[in-house]
Amino acid sequence: MRLKLFSAVMAACVLLVGLCACDVGVVDKKYEPTADNYFTFVEIEGGKSYEISAKEGVELPATVRLPINHDGHLVSKVAKDGFKNHDEVKSVVIPYSYTEIDESAFEGCDKLKKVYVDSKAQADESGAKTSLTIDGFAFAYCGKLVDLDFGGRVDKIGAYAFKETGITEFKSENVSSIGDCAFEGCTGLLRVTLSEKLGNVGKTPFNKCKKVLNITNKSGVSTDSLREGLVD
Repeated sequence: MRLKLFSAVMAACVLLVGLCACDVGVVDKKYEPTADNYFTFVEIEGGKSYEISAKEGVELPATVRLPINHDGHLVSKVAKDGFKNHDEVKSVVIPYSYTEIDESAFEGCDKLKKVYVDSKAQADESGAKTSLTIDGFAFAYCGKLVDLDFGGRVDKIGAYAFKETGITEFKSENVSSIGDCAFEGCTGLLRVTLSEKLGNVGKTPFNKCKKVLNITNKSGVSTDSLREGLVD
């Protein structure tokens, strides 16, 4: 009788531990940005927010988690040339509340493999813009960049923004505008899905991509024009 009671108690303890472990497993981790001492912050919008760049002469960690705030104000923009040629960076996490990645911000980061927007990392301020602009050459020449997830935040993509990156698939989701040659030379690009929200496309957005590129086009832009500049 005592053996049966002991066995029952032990089974209950194992079940309780299992349940606790499950609870721990699903608890969301708090967003932990990379320390501010890796970055330079410059006031923009009349001091209402900051743009961010890598501090000169500092080697960045392999994973860079951009901060949401600095000195009590929102960080909303990655500066022009902000992280250009930092080949030690392998992944970048962008808070949901960022509104712009400026020209050549990550250009030439040739070990960069993954970029994504963290939807849980956002500012408390209400009225923040709900879209993200990716300017010209922002990720150009990031040859290993394959994994992109902007969480449907991107509205505009500038000229040559993803030139010669390693991406294999692109979905426009909420993108309304794509600039000239935005994906030029992305020879590994196999699938593109363009939504009905896309209204403005520059010249030869997929210039020098392979003719095997499969384009699912729900936009009003001519598929034939989208295929101009494809190569064997």
